[in-house]
Amino acid sequence: MSVHSHMKFWFSLVFTLAIISQDLFSQTAPVVDLYGCSVQSEADIVLRWIPLTSPVGFSSYDIYHAAGSGSFSRIASVSISTVGTWTHTDAASDNIVHRYYILTVTSGNPISPSDTLFSIVPVVTNINDYTADLRWGDYGPEPHPQAEPWFYIYRETGAGSWILIDSTAGNQYTDIPGVCIESVRYRISWRVYNNQNFSQTTIPMEDIAPPLSPSIDSVSADESGQILFGWQQGTSPDTKEYIIFSNYNGIWDTLCRIPSADITSYMESGINAANGPRIFSMASIDLCGNTTADLGIPRLVQTMWMAPVEHHICEHSIELNWTSYVNMPEGLAGYRLMVSTDNGPYLPFDTVGADSLTTSFTNLEHNTLYKFKVVAFNNSEITSSSSVAAIHVLQPKPPQFTYIRYANVEENRKIRLAIVNDSTAQTAGLILQRSDLDQLYFTTVDTLIPQSGLITFADSLVHPTREAYIYRVLALDSCSAAVVESNYSTSVWLRLADPATGLLEWTPHQGFEGGLSHYCIQRRLGGIWQQIGETSNQEIDFTDIEYPELIPLQSLEYRVIAIETAENHYFTADSVFSNIIVALPTYRMFIPTAFSPRSTINQVFKPVMLSVDANDYYFAIFNRFGQRIFESTSTEEGWDGTLNGDRLKSGVYAYYVRILTVTGKYQEERGMVTLVE
Repeated sequence: MSVHSHMKFWFSLVFTLAIISQDLFSQTAPVVDLYGCSVQSEADIVLRWIPLTSPVGFSSYDIYHAAGSGSFSRIASVSISTVGTWTHTDAASDNIVHRYYILTVTSGNPISPSDTLFSIVPVVTNINDYTADLRWGDYGPEPHPQAEPWFYIYRETGAGSWILIDSTAGNQYTDIPGVCIESVRYRISWRVYNNQNFSQTTIPMEDIAPPLSPSIDSVSADESGQILFGWQQGTSPDTKEYIIFSNYNGIWDTLCRIPSADITSYMESGINAANGPRIFSMASIDLCGNTTADLGIPRLVQTMWMAPVEHHICEHSIELNWTSYVNMPEGLAGYRLMVSTDNGPYLPFDTVGADSLTTSFTNLEHNTLYKFKVVAFNNSEITSSSSVAAIHVLQPKPPQFTYIRYANVEENRKIRLAIVNDSTAQTAGLILQRSDLDQLYFTTVDTLIPQSGLITFADSLVHPTREAYIYRVLALDSCSAAVVESNYSTSVWLRLADPATGLLEWTPHQGFEGGLSHYCIQRRLGGIWQQIGETSNQEIDFTDIEYPELIPLQSLEYRVIAIETAENHYFTADSVFSNIIVALPTYRMFIPTAFSPRSTINQVFKPVMLSVDANDYYFAIFNRFGQRIFESTSTEEGWDGTLNGDRLKSGVYAYYVRILTVTGKYQEERGMVTLVE
């Protein structure tokens, strides 16, 4: 064999062996189809796979396992190729997810893993003692190609008895079992090749809390004394029934049991509400037999008991007292008092606050049967009624009204009032009271004797030129009790707000039943009153535009009259007169500091004065030695800079002025003036 032929042979042999080696190593062990991972008997996990058919060189199925998020490790080997199941004993007892895969081992070949499957550990949450929220993970990283796309949800109906309740494609399900939630367990199933794989069974839920007691809307009494309960359904959704408890003399006892959570009212005829207040509470019982922990006692309610009425004849009233209503939903807003007259319908006559447990009924009629009850209410008009109290009344007629027509200032010293009273009633007297404008405190002026006509009274213990007053009248019934209050009537106080401009201001009038129309402003000159203006009922100031012209010459008098808009119920339209103010002239004097007889102005030196008495005037000039060189008693005469007809030299001279103002006061002025020649 030639060298060339020898080399060709070995080259062919090497090439053939390489191809054979490549074929041998490219053949991997077959992959087993792991399709089942099912929890059995709540503890064991059973794996299922499809056995290989006549595998070449089969050695074993090696099973690898990881608990939770731990690492995989081999836990078993199945050496029979036709076996397709293996049980991991008691693996699920730790209530965590277990992961598995299988390696098929053949002699001389590499190992190929199966897909990984997970055990399913569903978690159930008690949402509200009535609803179960069930959640779980997937059975593997990827869906099995032959698996159905559904998870099947099973609920246990008894020990070991399960029913299919629903299916879902997701990993969450909400269930309302309708029974005690502590007896409910769940498990999840998924199917491959029509074989079921089950999850681990859920841990039984706990009844989280006892049911809340229902909200009692009201506990009311009817006219016969029966007690009507009304409530809102319990907010705990697993409520099954209710219990009403009664407290008598400090001892709690069961009054009745309400067999359905859908019932919201109950009538109790075995207790008479008219015999006194009774205390009740209400509790719920849930599907698990739990009762409201506190039996509803912190939210107890008490029937309102209307005590026997007290008739105060001399007060012309009936005093009503009742027990409080306790635990009104949303808070107690107040009490509404109801009255039935001669067995007629009940009508409201008063409303009092939540802190008040007494009131009086004063609209009494002679020889009348009255029945009273009180209705507690909240802002949503949830109500509860008390027991009924009745009385037959014999009552004299009290006065129904009294009215002050006007309060006029007279002579700047007193206030004259005109009063009307109810002449058809038995009135013992009329109390006239007075207050300052702040109305903080009324003092009694006098007690007037009622009469059928107009009653007038002059209040002289006042200072009407300094302030205004508010008057009211209290009418006394036959027992000398004040039962009617009149209108508030005010006097009008006028003042000169600005003596320089003639601005007048006054206090507003109130008290006209017919309403205030306007104000009239009057001025008196020479003993004659003249109207000089009007203002609206909202304006309480006025400026006399003629004031600056008139005031320097004389005193001015002013008054304001408030005019009623229309006739009142007493067929009068009245007027209210204010006090009279006197504006006195204001004394003024101007004295030049220099003058020149040779000038075209200020040729004569003399004071310029306003509001002075010309009959009592003295003016004098002195030289620097104190010698008087000029004097005069005439306001029209001035000094011309001469002495005995001779012109004096330029210089500084002293002057003295004494005058009597028109207001009767003396004024003196001293100073220096410069004579310029």
